[in-house]
Amino acid sequence: MYKTIKKITFIFIVFQLFINVLCAQKHDYHWIMGYDNNTPDTTFSVVKFDFNSSKLYWEKFNTKYDFGTATFNMSDSAGNLQFYSNGCWLINNKDEIMKNGDTLNPGKRYQNRCTIDHDTYGSFFNFLCIPKPKSINKYLLFHHSDTLMKFNGGEFDYDYAFKGLNYSEIDMEMEQGLGAVTKKRVTIFNDILLPGNMVATKHSNNNDWWILAKKSHSNIWHKILVTNDTIRWVSKQNIGKFDDTKGSGSGQYCFSKNGKRFATYNMTEQVQVFDFDRSTGELSNPIYLDLQDSIDVGGCAFSPSGRFLYVSNSYKVFQFDLEQNNIQNTKTKVGEWDGFLHKNFWPTYLTWIFHGPDCKLYLNTWGSTRYMHVINYPDNKGIECNLVQRAIVTKSLNSETPKFPHFRTGTPMENFCDTLTTDSKPIIYFTPEVLVYPNPATDNLKIEILGLQTWDWGVFRMFDTTGKEIWRKNLRSKEEIERIDITNFPSGLYEWTVTLDHFGVKSGKVIIGKN
Repeated sequence: MYKTIKKITFIFIVFQLFINVLCAQKHDYHWIMGYDNNTPDTTFSVVKFDFNSSKLYWEKFNTKYDFGTATFNMSDSAGNLQFYSNGCWLINNKDEIMKNGDTLNPGKRYQNRCTIDHDTYGSFFNFLCIPKPKSINKYLLFHHSDTLMKFNGGEFDYDYAFKGLNYSEIDMEMEQGLGAVTKKRVTIFNDILLPGNMVATKHSNNNDWWILAKKSHSNIWHKILVTNDTIRWVSKQNIGKFDDTKGSGSGQYCFSKNGKRFATYNMTEQVQVFDFDRSTGELSNPIYLDLQDSIDVGGCAFSPSGRFLYVSNSYKVFQFDLEQNNIQNTKTKVGEWDGFLHKNFWPTYLTWIFHGPDCKLYLNTWGSTRYMHVINYPDNKGIECNLVQRAIVTKSLNSETPKFPHFRTGTPMENFCDTLTTDSKPIIYFTPEVLVYPNPATDNLKIEILGLQTWDWGVFRMFDTTGKEIWRKNLRSKEEIERIDITNFPSGLYEWTVTLDHFGVKSGKVIIGKN
């Protein structure tokens, strides 16, 4: 009897382990971003988004490091934050440099950017992290160091040349669960690569991974196969358009969730869409699409189903329907930058596009702003996809959003959107936070509403100690900060409430006192 119970227990544990590894795959449930965290200016800090709820929470992240233009992080399959990095160091969840986690990419960039005030490595998308195949607590980090190179007799700045591809291995079972780097800067192959934009998708066996990296100033794609016991360069393929200096680093590459399609965008190449064979790693059937008004830095992403491809070029966002015969003719503008400037200076452009675990698409603004844009229903056609500009407001400035591969490809969660309504539309949204300050206040009272996806109307009310309403103000969603002149308010304690459509009531207290 005892042996039977023990056997059943073992089977149950193995089954639970299988479910956690195969089905959960919540490695992308934390996003860390922000910079200048150690300055006294409160507009600079680091924030963390947490998708582990039916409401998407964000909070100030207590760290001494910056995550301006090189950020990646990893959660375990259950959505618990494991480690993070700004490209200079690997940092454990105690905000300490992981054992052997220093000097990830030695070189000129590291010397210039990683030695003063915990700065960031300073390059977009130059790191890619995945779980090691058939492992529970081991992870693989792919990265490359900068180098000097010459083209046409001129010397390129080291910021735009990267030498080969390396990997490091992290074992989270070491150091009492804080993790350690067990292999560091192991060279996979050497070549001059396009800056950033390493991309990965799962092999057709749903365990191994393919990684693609493009040779700079060429149409050559390197293919790397990652298994549980080998990481090896497999082949290179000449296909697609030739990248040049103008296009280098100006765009984004992306796989569809099912891994069967691959797309690229930059200023030179415009848009390319390929079929991808997850068994062989071969690209085929290139389709070339023209935005016809490409302007600047931008990005691309497939809708969760893979039917639509979204392409942004800083000023506009376009949608292409890949199920139609003439894909070029399906180009539809689904949004255009409305000209909003953060602090009347920083443009809130529509640039790189990222998948959220909630099946929404998130766009950052490239520059230093407090905003992110959201495509709420990316599998809806045309403007029904509901692109909302500045849908998310954080307390601090941010620049780069963490980039993740599709961890759930080939699992039961591949096309699953967490927390669905009956009409299959995701309902995850940012919980609003209302700030009323300063407190105490003397001359002016400021109202900020942070963390919302979208709202149309709001009302601010103030009450005296007897509960009598003494002030009311309608709020406008496009205002960064609402201000109230309180010079004529008697000194005392007041209660305030903010009512927002769809989000209910927030309340608090403030002291008004004269100098």
